[in-house]
Amino acid sequence: MKSVKEQLVASLERVQVVLKSNDSNSGYTLDVDSVVKWFEKLDKWLEKYYEEIGQVNLVYFKNRNVEILGNEIFCYEEDLKRILRGVKNYHFAVEMKFDLNYFVKNFSTILNCKTERLVDNISIIICDTECSIDKENLDRLLCDMIPYYSGFKIIGSYDALMHYGLFSMKSVCSTHLDLSMVDGELERLYPNYEKPCMNKISTIVYSDGYVYPCEGLVGLKNAAIGKINAGSDEMKIFEERRKPLLEWYKDGPSLENEDIIVESDELPYYCRRHRAQLIEQSKGNCF
Repeated sequence: MKSVKEQLVASLERVQVVLKSNDSNSGYTLDVDSVVKWFEKLDKWLEKYYEEIGQVNLVYFKNRNVEILGNEIFCYEEDLKRILRGVKNYHFAVEMKFDLNYFVKNFSTILNCKTERLVDNISIIICDTECSIDKENLDRLLCDMIPYYSGFKIIGSYDALMHYGLFSMKSVCSTHLDLSMVDGELERLYPNYEKPCMNKISTIVYSDGYVYPCEGLVGLKNAAIGKINAGSDEMKIFEERRKPLLEWYKDGPSLENEDIIVESDELPYYCRRHRAQLIEQSKGNCF
């Protein structure tokens, strides 16, 4: 079993960055330089912990991953590339996920990021049949991606994958493209299944500039574990606020109240219930 410090390191090696446009449509709400500087601090912080636990970490990209999220990822391409270069410079692999419409609309930019080696892993989520692209044109786009299929996969419901003809496409059948079932289908099959948080926990750098310890706590400022523009001494606070969460990382949250009305269907079932409990139980400090 991993020690407490090893669990803490593992949770900090999985980071999500949520990008949104600011009100003046002149850039992201997150300052690009602050984001890059925050990853520099996190890199140094992790290096210190690797030394303390005696962990040999020869292949950073195998262990560290940053997922870039948001519906406005490509609004400011040069700013995005600065973030991606900074993230990779501090030993993190970059992952992006898009729904099919977004992938089709921004295909040339996505392909460019892949050719410039700014993105390591790309996932296309296909859960509906609303995209207007036909099978032939989608096959053509996917064929253009073939040289970059390493780290490229399609995740979707069986019905949606069948609708777009993925199982019979040349681009899919002639290569090793990974097709997977979307998590939502598993949750519908097993709605009461509660997975330990440690299996999915990550660090969220949200568009409001705060850093949150998990997806279910995003937006609850008193649950934040830091800010990206905080001073260097804030990393100690970051560490201390993280530690009380380690028990739920290992065992999952306590779910005693079955009657709470949840506020979002976008989160997994177990996250929604736990978030609702925290909101109900505490209007002040969550920890």
